[in-house]
Amino acid sequence: MGSKVAVAAHFERWRETRGILLSFARSIQERDIVTYEHSRRVATYAHRMARYLGWSRRKSHDLALAAVVHDLGKTWIANDILN
Repeated sequence: MGSKVAVAAHFERWRETRGILLSFARSIQERDIVTYEHSRRVATYAHRMARYLGWSRRKSHDLALAAVVHDLGKTWIANDILN
């Protein structure tokens, strides 16, 4: 029974983390659509490469999710500095 509880807890943490990362991705989209589209392309490439390398669907999806937010820090820098 303890094993099922641990798995459920792990899955719940993963769902929460995924939700937070998706919120960050939405904030990137709202702030700068060009950066967001770039991040989406990076995520697609990362996912495809991971699958090509034999990663599981779950791991390759996690990598893609991380790739979507790889430029998150740019959203906190003023456009006149970035451009």
